[in-house]
Amino acid sequence: MRRVFITIAVFFVLLSATSLRAQDAAKVFEDAEKEAAWGELFDGATIDNLQIDGVFSIKDGVLILGGARQTKLQLKAPLGDQFKLVLECRFDGPAPPSTRLATRSFLAHGESGMSMPGTSGQWQELLYIRKKDEAQGRFMMEALHRKVGDKAVSGGGQFGGSGIPSLSWDVPAGTTLTIRKIRLQTTPLPGSSGLYMALIVLTLVLVAVAALGWFLNRRRPASQNQQAAG
Repeated sequence: MRRVFITIAVFFVLLSATSLRAQDAAKVFEDAEKEAAWGELFDGATIDNLQIDGVFSIKDGVLILGGARQTKLQLKAPLGDQFKLVLECRFDGPAPPSTRLATRSFLAHGESGMSMPGTSGQWQELLYIRKKDEAQGRFMMEALHRKVGDKAVSGGGQFGGSGIPSLSWDVPAGTTLTIRKIRLQTTPLPGSSGLYMALIVLTLVLVAVAALGWFLNRRRPASQNQQAAG
């Protein structure tokens, strides 16, 4: 009997935790709607800071990607150490598009991704959030989604990486991705002082190597003359 009570208690604790996470996620969406510092990357007629490789068209205020062949939508806007991106879209086809997060740094690069959540033919909102969390030199980006007109929010997964991030969406052949809204909010990029410092260090190393080579070249003839005299 005691084991049964413990099991029930654990169940309710987990259920409460799940409910709290859902409420927190819904509040994130609500707070994002109230914020004013958004940049519109698609205004129904033109695109800004976006690169499209493949098939696309703009019709009746929406951006339609894919269909005949695979198409890629690349976000070209630079992303700071904190950002939010809202994507209101719908995909139609047998295979969903995929979201990809690429990162690059001075010595490495990486990529992670996952299939877009939701159901074919259903309008939805996706919210991508990167928070300032540089523990161990990495960051996490969370993806949330909900049906348009519905307050219920679901988690769409987490992406991790280190370095400068960039976002893209791959639409497989036979599927279309229709977009009504792309909005971005981001902090300014970090200053370039780190890059300058790296260049200064590299320059000092090159100067030291050159000086060492010059010193060794000057010593070599003197040693050869001493051997010849002996």
